[in-house]
Amino acid sequence: MPQVLFGVLILMAVTVVGICLTKSVDQGQGFDHPGYPEKTIQQAPDGQQRHAAIVVVTGCYGALTAVFTLLCMVFGLTPHQKQGVAARLLVVAGFVYAGLFSLVVFLYWNGLPTTAGNLFGFPASTAVMLFVLGPSPIALVLIYMFTFSHWILLPQDEARFRALVSRRRKEREN
Repeated sequence: MPQVLFGVLILMAVTVVGICLTKSVDQGQGFDHPGYPEKTIQQAPDGQQRHAAIVVVTGCYGALTAVFTLLCMVFGLTPHQKQGVAARLLVVAGFVYAGLFSLVVFLYWNGLPTTAGNLFGFPASTAVMLFVLGPSPIALVLIYMFTFSHWILLPQDEARFRALVSRRRKEREN
């Protein structure tokens, strides 16, 4: 399965190259605001003009990052662990995270032409990112926390570790 991880890394590298090669918009970093003295306040072109060319490739990069993280976690499981309920929860949580990220990108894309769609005083994409996507890794942390003794540090592994430490101490004493 390392080939799959390598393939996702290659796709991530392609998206980074795409991001770097995307041409910037003229005056995309801002230009003098006509209502203020020169060089005091700058304004930028509207979001549709500045970001339309890069939203898709950056969205792909974010989704690939979520997929890569999920694959790293799943490939690290033993065959026994892959059969458990927690493994299914891990996969579901990873796909939910990738779906939420895709929702943020979609809402941002739809919000570029207008300023409508505010939630709690934020643009819709920002509100979803802050209030839904931001806290969602808590699910992954809870899965990790409640399954640690079943997945990460198994009782037989802990006993083997203690035996190794005990043997090493005896060797040092002699």
